Amino acid sequence: MLRLTAAIIFASSLWAADPWIGTWELDIAKSRISGPEVLKGVEATFADKEGGWLILSDAQYRKDGQVLRRQISICLDGAEHPIPEKPGFIATSVRVDEVTVQQIEKNAGRVARIITYHVLPDGRLLRLVHVFKPDGALANDETQYFHRK
Repeated sequence: MLRLTAAIIFASSLWAADPWIGTWELDIAKSRISGPEVLKGVEATFADKEGGWLILSDAQYRKDGQVLRRQISICLDGAEHPIPEKPGFIATSVRVDEVTVQQIEKNAGRVARIITYHVLPDGRLLRLVHVFKPDGALANDETQYFHRK
């Protein structure tokens, strides 16, 4: 019994430190996204990697049968890192607090996108995406709600 209690406390402390780690499913109906009519579902998985990195793997399931997959490495050191899948873009990512990660993407020195991942008190994952035009004006913003799978 003591071992079980210790294991539960240890697992809880790990989850509390990185509450976004795990697999999440997009709630399309509650999210404000572009093109929801083409989506069947979206699944995102966050995994911890040594050295302050997060790995985000996601799959977008479309109604036409296509599946779009990607994997993104997010370094939480606050330094600028190139984005391999977006030539010319750099990203700066930080852990704002225990339940929030923010990534700022730049292209040619200008902010192109700000992405915030925040675990809400009810356990849902909120992903806010703000996309900017080259002149700095807001072009698009999305609010995505994910539930732990």
